[in-house]
Amino acid sequence: MKDLLHLPVLGSLLRGRWFWRVTRLLALAITLLVIVSGWHHHLIPGVDTPDPLMYTSFATFGLWVLWIMGLVLLALVAGRFWCAVCPFGWLNGLLSHYGFNRPLPAWLGGMLPVTLLLIALQISVYLLAIHRYPDYTSRLLVLLFIALIISSVIFRKRAFCQLFCPAGAILKCYARVAPFELRVRDSEICAGCSSVQCVSEQSFWQRYAFGPAVIHLQRQRPGCPVDIHPRQIDDNSDCTLCMNCVENCCNDNLRLGFILGWRS
Repeated sequence: MKDLLHLPVLGSLLRGRWFWRVTRLLALAITLLVIVSGWHHHLIPGVDTPDPLMYTSFATFGLWVLWIMGLVLLALVAGRFWCAVCPFGWLNGLLSHYGFNRPLPAWLGGMLPVTLLLIALQISVYLLAIHRYPDYTSRLLVLLFIALIISSVIFRKRAFCQLFCPAGAILKCYARVAPFELRVRDSEICAGCSSVQCVSEQSFWQRYAFGPAVIHLQRQRPGCPVDIHPRQIDDNSDCTLCMNCVENCCNDNLRLGFILGWRS
C-alpha cells in the first residue's frame, strides 16, 4: 500500500492541522451558503410547475444531487473520508469541550436512534418532498445544526454523529469494503509505547516565538472522537479519519492509503 502520509507534498498537507481546519471551514461555509440560498425560496411566482427549483436552486441541487451522488462515489473508494471534512462532526467535537461532557447512555449507543432518523427522513421525502423545495432543505439543515448544538452541550465527544447523522451510518457500511484505510505501520511499536500520546488527550506546553519574544501556551492534545486506539482498528467502519492520532503520534507509526482491490 502506498502511504499517502509520506508522500513529499501531499503527506505534509495531510499531516498539517491547518489543512484540515481550512478544509472543514470551507465545507461549513458551503453548508451555510446552502441554507441561505434556499431559505426564502419555495416556488417561482407565475410558473405553473410543482417543483421548479429542484434542479435550479443551489440548495436542492447542491445537497440532494451533487452532494449525495458525490458522497456515494467517494464512499465506494475512500470509505468514511467525508467524515474527515464534515463540518457537523468537526463542530460537534469542538463544542463538546464546553458542555456537560456526559457519556452517551447505553440505550442510545446502538443504531436505533439514527435508524429512526433515516426512516423519518425517508417519510419526509415521500410525503413532504423536502428534497424538491429549497426552503424545506434549508430548514432540514438548520434542524441538524440545532441537534448538533444540543448533543454537544449534553454529551461528550461526537454524540451527534452517532445519534443524528444518517450519512455516517451509511458510510460505515461502505467503509467495510472500501480500499482505503488508516492503520499502524508496526504494531510492536504501539505495544511498546508507554505514553499512548496518540489518544491520551494530555495537556502540553506549546512554544511560540515572535522574534525576541517567546510565549508558552498550554494546549490539550485532541483525542479520538470514537474512543479507539489505532492498534485496535481491524476494519474501517468505526474510524472517522479525524487524523488526530496522526498529529499526536510521537513515533510516526501510522499510514494512510489505498489497498489493491475492494474488501470482501
